[in-house]
Amino acid sequence: MQSEISWQKQGAFTDIVYEKADGIARVTINRPSRRNAFTPDTIAEMLKAFADARDAEALGIALPLFVVTMASQNLPGFAVMRGAGFEPPVRPALTVTGLLSAVSAFFAAHTVNMAAITAAICAGPDAHPDPARRWIAACVAGAGYVVLGLLAGAAAAVVSASPPVLIEAVAGLAEFAG
Repeated sequence: MQSEISWQKQGAFTDIVYEKADGIARVTINRPSRRNAFTPDTIAEMLKAFADARDAEALGIALPLFVVTMASQNLPGFAVMRGAGFEPPVRPALTVTGLLSAVSAFFAAHTVNMAAITAAICAGPDAHPDPARRWIAACVAGAGYVVLGLLAGAAAAVVSASPPVLIEAVAGLAEFAG
């Protein structure tokens, strides 16, 4: 049975509610009359709350990484899926990705997220004309990511063992080709 978290309100904000409890910070946009639309004041208040959370020892790195992951991957990923006609289960998806991120953190790995670009590629008709069969593209992409991750160490070792002139030549070719 879960115990109730005792949130303590922080600061005097008008556009957000900033609370802390047990090493966790929670920032909620509180402008229901404007459908929680952002204003410069909202952003300023959020930045102030994030700065306070950043300065707290227990929250130092987790909160900024969470915000970056939510803004750059999860929210666009859900938007892409909905735009393609799918209804992803938001709460269970965020729960699973959050738990996997917590586990991967013990191995110094990055967060697990919705992967917005991959979702866009796998959710469209280019992946398969039948929407019910597009999951195959997501599985193949996931397997490809696992293979690339497993080969990354070997690739780094090869590059590290290469003579500097070879690396410079390859970089020059890449620049010339781009």
